[in-house]
Amino acid sequence: MVHYQLQQLFAIDLLIMLAPQNDVVVSWRPSSEFPGNVYKGEGVISGSPEKVWECLKPVPNGMRVKWDNNVKRFELVEQITEHISICRTVTPSAAMGIIAPRDFVDVILIKQYEDGTISSN
Repeated sequence: MVHYQLQQLFAIDLLIMLAPQNDVVVSWRPSSEFPGNVYKGEGVISGSPEKVWECLKPVPNGMRVKWDNNVKRFELVEQITEHISICRTVTPSAAMGIIAPRDFVDVILIKQYEDGTISSN
């Protein structure tokens, strides 16, 4: 059910494409859940799936905390299964302090397919 809802939420035919900038495409559509828009960004990164995943995977002391200025800290709260975990992400303040630092607690699912593709929410 959740997969279907996510698929519907981010279905490209429901989104309005904005002009690509530097090989990145941003799409948006009005949200059915709140007043405002839902955005989706897409880009192609040159590199093997394994190397790209090393930079993106949601793990404590991972590479993302080092390169992503919007992730101040990332913690594993609980490992539910090999592929499902509960994690806490701490973000710094933004917009010259107008937006306060925030904490997010997420259930993260990581799935690897037979063709080597890796997906995560």
